[in-house]
Amino acid sequence: MLYAGRLAEIGTADTVLRQPAHPYTRGLVDALPRLGDKQPRLGIEGRPPDFANMPQGRRFRPRCSRAIDSCALADPDPIQTAAADRTAACIRLEDAVS
Repeated sequence: MLYAGRLAEIGTADTVLRQPAHPYTRGLVDALPRLGDKQPRLGIEGRPPDFANMPQGRRFRPRCSRAIDSCALADPDPIQTAAADRTAACIRLEDAVS
């Protein structure tokens, strides 16, 4: 899964779709329609970044409901989850998968 040209999350389709670790992936999965479900699905708030004027730090930070101050400092390299079944570029990765 890519966001604004950077890797957000990688893993098997089953793992990523059933237990997304990155907030962007979570937003996409939550927006997917489900067969027989009449509930309206919400998209991810905000707009994708302007490639000519990327936000400082994490590229998804302006749209992320889980962003913290340190997200503005750097765009993290992907790290492997504790279960070793996927990698994701999120400072709060352990919070997301626990």
